[in-house]
Amino acid sequence: RPFVGSLFHWQGTVLPDVIHNMLLVGIGSMVIFAAQVQFSWHLDVAGIHILGTIVGFLLIFRSSNAFKTYTESARIITAFTCATADVLTAGVCYLRGAENGDQVVTAKLRETKTMVARLLLGYCVLFKLHSRVAYSGYMLGAIDNDVKVQVDFDMLRLKGLLTEEHYKQVKRALGLTFDLAHQQQCGAELVWRVTQETMPRPALCLVAALRRCFLSMAGTPAGYAERVLQIADPQLTNLLNIYAAMVEQVSTPLPLPYCHLCRLLMVMFLLVYATHIDPVMGFVANVVIPVTVSLAMLGIDAIASEIEDPFGDDPNDFELMPVIRRMELEVLMAMQMGVAPEAANDFVWVPAPAQYDEVQEFLIHVSNLDRVNEQVMEGIARPARIDLSAMADFGCAQPLVSTGWGSARVVPTSP
Repeated sequence: RPFVGSLFHWQGTVLPDVIHNMLLVGIGSMVIFAAQVQFSWHLDVAGIHILGTIVGFLLIFRSSNAFKTYTESARIITAFTCATADVLTAGVCYLRGAENGDQVVTAKLRETKTMVARLLLGYCVLFKLHSRVAYSGYMLGAIDNDVKVQVDFDMLRLKGLLTEEHYKQVKRALGLTFDLAHQQQCGAELVWRVTQETMPRPALCLVAALRRCFLSMAGTPAGYAERVLQIADPQLTNLLNIYAAMVEQVSTPLPLPYCHLCRLLMVMFLLVYATHIDPVMGFVANVVIPVTVSLAMLGIDAIASEIEDPFGDDPNDFELMPVIRRMELEVLMAMQMGVAPEAANDFVWVPAPAQYDEVQEFLIHVSNLDRVNEQVMEGIARPARIDLSAMADFGCAQPLVSTGWGSARVVPTSP
């Protein structure tokens, strides 16, 4: 960003998080300054500089640890991108093909390619879904209504990609069964309770199904050579490891004693700092400087809190939806390579509702169009207050027609 432009930026900065506390510090500093001038008193707090130094070191250590978490999370995203691409190429490109154009074998190869793509895209969507609820949901026990809406759309996406059996397994492992009994009011905000029981890892369902796909075609004349399993199996294990690393990063917050001590000492310092300044130094020294110091301290604390969990939907979190979109395009590109290129016709694009953040359209399997329509008509986000009319036209999607690498689109049939 340009230097001057970044100075006047609001969204995504620390200002929305600290402005109210800064105002409190400013009001308190003005009251103390006025009292010092009125009654001619000055409180010289011994050890204030030592306390300020201790708070500064604690904030530095916290922000350094938060940035380390942020960089480790970036490496998880990189590993996620590479591992999914490796599994895709192994599952699609290593099929040897049928001799003499055997239609039965070709149909089996097409089914295998399609199933690998469905499970892999389902894994990507599940990765994002779990990152939404891992901390606030599974750790704290509730998610707000905005997150609930996004989770509903993610579940719809999974329903459009997976077979009914795989979808039920994933849904059961997630433990996300929302109904009216799970609503509760938290002040003026509607929240949804989430189970905090220990649940199986939902990614295990999809990775196990991917392994079965490879094993079912291993050693067959038209399928995978057995040595391909030595390539694919470590990558499938890597998918589980990456998923576990993401969950661990999200669900391992800063230890409460450290966070409590850091913020307690920071509040104590800000409370007594204004009393330490000589009133003869004027308004700037007695009011503006304490507010600036509060911006520095509160800002560093807010930055650390922001980047400790970069997998959510906050302005500074990693954007996983473009990564999933790229994977969808790569799936279509890979489908058109090697044997059974007509497998690309097993997927369709459907328009995403306006409430689904960062998504304009997404892939589903053509066999699930009716299931998606049924879910839409029931109202997937009920009783959330959203307009589902944008999703009512899912049934118009037709098998896609390729117009080049990664550019497949739904083409409606002529009347």
